Amino acid sequence: MNPKSPLMGRRIAFLGSSITAGAGAPEDSFVDYLVATDGVIAIKEAVSGTTLAGNAPDSYVHRLYHRIPLTQPLDAFVCQLSTNDGRHDKAMGQVTGAQQRHGFDETTTLGAIETIVAYVQQHWAVPIVFFTCVRKHDANYGKLVQ
Repeated sequence: MNPKSPLMGRRIAFLGSSITAGAGAPEDSFVDYLVATDGVIAIKEAVSGTTLAGNAPDSYVHRLYHRIPLTQPLDAFVCQLSTNDGRHDKAMGQVTGAQQRHGFDETTTLGAIETIVAYVQQHWAVPIVFFTCVRKHDANYGKLVQ
């Protein structure tokens, strides 16, 4: 444990799929590592095989609405760009105008991202970090990362 870590005692929510859950890690997920080494107070909402887009009970947006309590204060929010959206033929969608603050198309990947950003800003007003995964070349995922 590093008591001088700038992350010590910070409440961070992590939303993602298998990488956030720990897939590919030799032991613990990176979230568990941050808890153990830097004293992060984590809310880890990670389900393997899930997508950003869609209205399924395991989609990122649905889990954000129903499994991350609004009563918990946060210092930051971290979201994995899902590698599963392309494999599940989810539409990429389009970025909406800067003046739009709600009513995004959650059935598309970009609409789900916009929904997540708007929801986090509305309820916690904290920094949001999206992270990508290192993986074999996949044109759909490459486009999303761009």
